[in-house]
Amino acid sequence: MAASCTTPKLFTSTNVSNQPMQRLLQKASPAGLLHGLDEGDPELFYLCRPQTGRPHL
Repeated sequence: MAASCTTPKLFTSTNVSNQPMQRLLQKASPAGLLHGLDEGDPELFYLCRPQTGRPHL
């Protein structure tokens, strides 16, 4: 998905309890933590900077 991104920033998120997704996002930069979306399971946000080699629109 990151390879098809046409913007300089791509954000994604997952719950703290979702360890498999967090492992997939190890190369992404942590961008924030939000409480209250799912009671007792905060949402982690990540920033991915796609490396597509294409000019960004």
